[in-house]
Amino acid sequence: MNERSLPDHQRMARVNLGEARWLEFRALAREKRRSAADYLGRLVEKELNRAQRTEDRRAARRVEQATDPVEEIWIPPWEE
Repeated sequence: MNERSLPDHQRMARVNLGEARWLEFRALAREKRRSAADYLGRLVEKELNRAQRTEDRRAARRVEQATDPVEEIWIPPWEE
């Protein structure tokens, strides 16, 4: 194992991507004046924020459905 350790706030991951696509990604990161690591980190943050917004919308719908007034159904007296 490598003796060099990362600071506590950094994580390492492998990317399952072909060499050509990885080179394209690195070139895109350079165009944006970012390192590949920084650009990947920003993509992860965006995905987590998107997922949170999706979950927030789902939770809001569940609350809305739970607080919607329930229509009473008329039951004939002979069936009570």
